[in-house]
This record gives sequence, structure tokens and C-alpha cells, in this order.
Amino acid sequence: MTNRNLVGITLAVALATTALVFPTSAYAKSNETEIAKMGIPPETAAAVNNSIVDREWAIQRPSRGGVGYYDDSNVPAVWAGVPDRVRSIWRCIRFHESRHSGHYTAENPVSTASGAGQWLNGTWDGLKKWVKVDGEFVARQYDEAKDAPAWVQDAAFVHVYNHGGLRMWRGTWCPGT
Repeated sequence: MTNRNLVGITLAVALATTALVFPTSAYAKSNETEIAKMGIPPETAAAVNNSIVDREWAIQRPSRGGVGYYDDSNVPAVWAGVPDRVRSIWRCIRFHESRHSGHYTAENPVSTASGAGQWLNGTWDGLKKWVKVDGEFVARQYDEAKDAPAWVQDAAFVHVYNHGGLRMWRGTWCPGT
């Protein structure tokens, strides 16, 4: 391996690690093309980027005795018929949005966002008029997302997913957003 390749790989690892630590920053936009601009061969750039910035590591995190740290509510009425890939997307979004601040009870210190998906109060107010489980509206009594139990927030995500609303989480870089 030449010194140039070693330096290039080191820079690629640094960029990808920064994107992992600061996923909503401009650094997260560094991708294979940006890494390749540093003179690193495309196959090396792709391998480094995919192995470090891959969001699947957050999705596959094992649980620790009972309900895992990143598990959803697992309420059959909410998740019946929902493909595993959709649950994986929600797990990725929750990991990105609220992993350091309480998950389903998370509160954003600088905005009205709360809950596992960091729902803005305005978004939550609109959603709670429509979110149903077994034909019943389940979110109407909760003023903010953080006040709603995990299964209600899960149902809200399923509703958003079914109506094509994943754009609000575009900065998470989770699949489908």
C-alpha cells in the first residue's frame, strides 16, 4: 500500500466517522463521490463509506434483557401486516432523532419537537386527528408526542409511512427518507 493510499483511506475514515457522529451536519453529505475527489480509488471510497456510515448498525443493535434499548412497542395491533423493513426504518429514525435524549419521552431543548421521532407540536397536532389503531383514534388525548406511549408513537409512524410522509426525516439518511 502506498503512502498516498494510506493517507486517502485515513481521510476517508475521518470523513465517514464525522458523518456518523454528526449525521445532520454538512459532513454527513460526504459520500463516495466526495471521498473519491480526494484521489482515493472509487472501490476503496465505496468500501470505506459503506462500512463506516452504514446506518444498519443502529438498526441491528441487540437488546439487553427484555425490551431492547432501540426496540419499538411491539404491539401487535400496531405492527400487524407491517413489513420488517418499515420497522427497521422507524428504528433507524428513532435512533437518529432521540437516542441521546430519552427515546419515546425525548424533548428537544430548542424547538417543540418531542418523542421518538422528534415530532414538532404542529405536526403532532395534525397527526393525532388521523392516527388509528383497530379503528379507534389513539393519539387525540396527548398534547405532545413525548406524552404519548410508545405504541401510539409507533402507530403515528405507521400512519406517516403509509401516507408517504417520510420526507420530514430526510436528514437522518435512513432508508426511504
